[in-house]
Order: sequence, then structure tokens, then C-alpha cells
Amino acid sequence: MNIVSKALECIENGNAYFHKYLTPNDVGSNGGHQAGIYISKDDGRKLFPKPFKKGENVHADIEIQWYGSEMSRVCNFIYYGKALRTNEFRITRLERRF
Repeated sequence: MNIVSKALECIENGNAYFHKYLTPNDVGSNGGHQAGIYISKDDGRKLFPKPFKKGENVHADIEIQWYGSEMSRVCNFIYYGKALRTNEFRITRLERRF
């Protein structure tokens, strides 16, 4: 089975899923200083495990296991609803090697 077929199988059998193409900004290869991986509003709303509303920041610990790897990591899923970052989701506390 090729990697694309396997990824689609994981998505079909998963409880909550989305796909994300990492951008140069997400991985820090363009010199950007953003905190973590940006998640679209639609995917963030679908996956966020806690109630949230504009005007507050809400955090949730999540475990991520990368496809094809035994490595998993507890990360921070955050909804930024106040201050300069408004109404967006990010995954933070990822190590560079991860």
C-alpha cells in the first residue's frame, strides 16, 4: 500500500481528522517568527475539544502521533481570541525535530 492510500485509510478510520500542508512559515524555514502551526478556522472549530469564544484565549493539551512514526508528543492546541491574534487556532509546543 502506498503512503497516500495509507494516509486516506487513517483519515477514514479516525475520530477527528484534518490534513494540513505545512507552509515555510509553519516550519520556520522562511525566517518567520510565528508561534506554532496555523490551523484554519474551519478545521480548528471541528477539532477543538473545549468551548471557546472571541475575546478569550483557550488552551487544550492534545497528543499528536505523526503518520508512520512511533513518536508522539503532547502539544498545545490554542484558540487565540484576544490581543493581536484574534480568532485563530495554532498547535504549539512542537519540538523542531518532531
